[in-house]
Amino acid sequence: MKNEESSFARLSSVDVTPLLDKKGQFSYLSWPHAVAELRKAAPTATWEVKRWDGLPYLPTETGVYVEVAVTVDGITLSQV
Repeated sequence: MKNEESSFARLSSVDVTPLLDKKGQFSYLSWPHAVAELRKAAPTATWEVKRWDGLPYLPTETGVYVEVAVTVDGITLSQV
């Protein structure tokens, strides 16, 4: 658990506010900025784009989904 807590503390303390972009009323951190900041804070981090039938996205009736699994200090999390 200590490894997870230290990784989270280290990464959550990174101020990305100056890097945020805006689309309509929403602010977001673009993937290139996110990867750059992750590599600075956790140089050994890796990520994997999940695939469905060979495609890096899943088309559905409601839209297209992309899933990326990110591993930092041996802990892997993903979000669709």
